[in-house]
Amino acid sequence: MADRREEEKRGEGAPEPEPEPEPEPEPQPQPQPEPRAPAPAGAPAPAPSPSPSPSPSPEPEPEPQGAVGGEDVIDDRIMEQGAVVLRGFVIERIITEDPGRRICSEDLGGRPGEQQDPHIKEVVQQLLKIADDINKNAELQQLINQVQGNCAKDVFMTVARSIFADGINWGRVVALFHLAYRLIHKALTTNHLENIRTVISWVLQVIRERLYSWIERQGGWEGVIRGFSWWRTVAIVASVILVASFVYNRKTR
Repeated sequence: MADRREEEKRGEGAPEPEPEPEPEPEPQPQPQPEPRAPAPAGAPAPAPSPSPSPSPSPEPEPEPQGAVGGEDVIDDRIMEQGAVVLRGFVIERIITEDPGRRICSEDLGGRPGEQQDPHIKEVVQQLLKIADDINKNAELQQLINQVQGNCAKDVFMTVARSIFADGINWGRVVALFHLAYRLIHKALTTNHLENIRTVISWVLQVIRERLYSWIERQGGWEGVIRGFSWWRTVAIVASVILVASFVYNRKTR
């Protein structure tokens, strides 16, 4: 018994044995990629994967011609026809009054063959008939000569707008065209060709600002063929002279 107690005492004072650490798992070998079979002779090499390419920058839109050369570009039927009719009117007046001078639509910013449209021809001929009556008025010619000698835009626009100050009719439209013709003819004879399209742009501005709705109500430019009363020509010219002369004299004093 004494020996047993001695053993128990010795066992109580001894430290407990530490547990043995668990062995770490052995690393598994990584699978190696299978080698590619060599491509047969003559076969094309595999294409490399495409890399993302930057999106192409948008191409700049072409600049409309007319402002810097070439044909005048107008995207409205009434305005486009107005420009063609005006050029036809100017060409026919030059042929009549200055037959030795050669001029075509392209010289005035137009397109080849634009005057061949039978509707345009008919409109131009009707306007020319009205112009023959207006052209006989000496007072109107005197006013136009004054404007020719002082052809700034503000003077032209003031006189042009004054023509329609108290009404619109085809006789007054022809008076505007006749004024433009005289200025364009002067630009041709004095070799100031840069003024030609300037004058045309002024006329188109007046058409857009003052005449557009009225011409639209007439059914377009063809309305001159059926809508003009010949007996009113003299009264039209008289009213144009009174209004335009008054405004012009007040503007230039």
